[in-house]
Amino acid sequence: MKTLKSHLKESLKNEKFKELFEDEKELLDVSLQLQEERKSAGLSQKELAEAAHLTQQQVSKVENGTNCNIITYLKASRAVGLRLNLARSHGQRHFAKVKFSFYLISAPYDAGLFLAPKL
Repeated sequence: MKTLKSHLKESLKNEKFKELFEDEKELLDVSLQLQEERKSAGLSQKELAEAAHLTQQQVSKVENGTNCNIITYLKASRAVGLRLNLARSHGQRHFAKVKFSFYLISAPYDAGLFLAPKL
């Protein structure tokens, strides 16, 4: 019987699986960071939802890594003082092949959207 770890290691050899796995991991990382920020601000999901003009269910989906639209992420992140940061994937040289990564970064409300290369 295979362990989860050995099954994952084997599955990650498949490029398509690896790409999808990395996408989901990135989405979950963003979601968890937003959840941690909300909790450290002492806000409930309902309070964040009200501040972001979302429903509590939408906030729950964002925090659980459910694939929802970018506007929902933007509204939720802005409500706790975070911004999404786009970064060029390491090693990409041609614009058509660039994969963008989203990173939540703390920033003042008037600071705007930051674009920074992933190093």
